[in-house]
Parts: sequence; C-alpha cells; structure tokens
Amino acid sequence: MDGVHRPTGTSVRAAGHVAGRDEEAVARTEVVVNRMIPRMRREYEHWPRLALTIPQAARLWSADQSVCSAAFRALVRVGFLAHRGDGRFVRRDQSFERDSGAVAA
Repeated sequence: MDGVHRPTGTSVRAAGHVAGRDEEAVARTEVVVNRMIPRMRREYEHWPRLALTIPQAARLWSADQSVCSAAFRALVRVGFLAHRGDGRFVRRDQSFERDSGAVAA
C-alpha cells in the first residue's frame, strides 16, 4: 500500500474517474452556457423591456437555473444587462432601470 487510508471499495483509479467525470460535466455546462448567452441576448434585443428572474428564465428557455445564472452573470459583466434590486435582469440601456434600483451582479 501507499500508506493512504481509503474506505473499502475506493481506489485511486475510481477517484480519478469521478474527477474526470466532474471535469466533463463542467465542460458540458460551459458549452450550454456559451450557447445560452446569444439566445438570451437575441430575446432581450427582440423584447427590450424584458425583465426576468433566474427561475423565470429557466422556465422560458427550458434550462437549468445554474445555466441561466451563469449566462446572466456574463451578460451583466459585458454591460448588456443589469441586475435590478428585485432580482430581475433587464437591458442596461433601458431608462426604467434607473427607477428600479439596478445593481451590478
């Protein structure tokens, strides 16, 4: 043995396999988020006064809330969207955001 205590049935190989699957899951999530960003951007361009929460966006686009959250963060980071105090994401160029307590996400 290598002197490391492992629970019965656990091996270095199995642990590495799980880590590999986690990395694959992260990579798949990144792909999904990168596909979601342009889709969300198009919807907000088509409907300039759209104001969605993360759960609403997840239902609208049939996506996980974590994917919508990551895509929203990216769109806020580039200055396309603003995150209002009520939890809704709106286009930054909309004048009504000034009255709604927009905050940076």
